[in-house]
Amino acid sequence: ADSGQFEADFHKIIKSNLFKHEPIINGRLVFQKPSRFQLTLTGATDLQILSDGKFVAIIHDKRDLELYKSEGERDLSRFSDPMMLLVNSLSNGDTSRFANMTQQKHEDSTVLEIEPGDLSEFEAIKNVKVKFSDQGTIESITMFFRNGNIEKTVFDSWSLLAQDDPKIRTMNEQIGKIASLTDSNPVTNFFQLKPDETLISNSPTDQVVNRSRTSKLESKQNSVSE
Repeated sequence: ADSGQFEADFHKIIKSNLFKHEPIINGRLVFQKPSRFQLTLTGATDLQILSDGKFVAIIHDKRDLELYKSEGERDLSRFSDPMMLLVNSLSNGDTSRFANMTQQKHEDSTVLEIEPGDLSEFEAIKNVKVKFSDQGTIESITMFFRNGNIEKTVFDSWSLLAQDDPKIRTMNEQIGKIASLTDSNPVTNFFQLKPDETLISNSPTDQVVNRSRTSKLESKQNSVSE
């Protein structure tokens, strides 16, 4: 295994005046450099996000699929999780564009405080605190938004993955299938998975469900395509 691929399990707590109780979201991230990822969120939401850096696919409740082409980081930030964009930047060593960074060393951890500045993909975020263990893995990410919301993500586990790991292969197969939709349906952004047919399985093996027919998706034409 190498640092180019990894899997992480986490839970996220959101503090907002919009909620009487703090919603808790559980998540799993599979990542491959430079920008391929699969982000699965359960609990207060049921959402899966996949991207190869050129498109973002969002699957709601294992049924409704939104597909967007990305022409840059700003587009990616509109549909992706801001935590994912930060992890992407840190994993690729792309931190020089942040407006300001300060580092505080503690006995068994290091806290990196980041001010994104006027970067378009982080325009809603005032500042971020990233806590690293003494082994260098991310323990938590706390984002302070300009509207007063606070989002804390605590990582429960990290695992390095080999390039041919089944989870990496499965993710890339899923990305390939979704990417083909952008070629065959250039003006369609919305698709609906059939009730008994899903692109992604929640089984422990994280395998793509086999599809008995050639097409498993019914496309709904975007209103602008009429």
